[in-house]
Amino acid sequence: MFAGCESLTTAPKLPAETLANGCYYGMFQDCINLTAAPKLPATTLAEECYSGMFWGCKNLTTAPELPAKTLAESCYYWMFYGCKKLSSVTCKATNLSAGWCLNGWLEDAGTDESVTTKTIYINSAYSDYIAAMNSNLEGTADDDQINTNVPWKKGINGIPAGWTIAAAAAE
Repeated sequence: MFAGCESLTTAPKLPAETLANGCYYGMFQDCINLTAAPKLPATTLAEECYSGMFWGCKNLTTAPELPAKTLAESCYYWMFYGCKKLSSVTCKATNLSAGWCLNGWLEDAGTDESVTTKTIYINSAYSDYIAAMNSNLEGTADDDQINTNVPWKKGINGIPAGWTIAAAAAE
């Protein structure tokens, strides 16, 4: 819909709470001057609903809160790929078992030299495990060793290198 619109700086409101497969796929791709994302209130996701939505929005500094508890197949696939100025994302999901749901979602995100800290705020249900997860992210632990009590994995299909985890505000 707005892919490649270099003059777009503010996104329109997207109030839909019911999503269709691929509904926002690549919607703002390469909108290089977009700095803030719209609120995404949907709690029930559809396949590829937000896939590539902000791909290449290299000046995006603010990500929307992602309130859905259960992810759908490929729902956040490459969602923030190349968002070089992004420094935080809030994802409240507790079920990340859908195929490809987080594939490359933060690949090449937060890589601008102006970004000094990068944080993923996850569901507060995991508060007890966050310190252990952060210490394992920097170590040599493989995905299964991060923490058997949470669904998050380290790497570009979960928590990329250089990002830390904190508890999202409780609802």
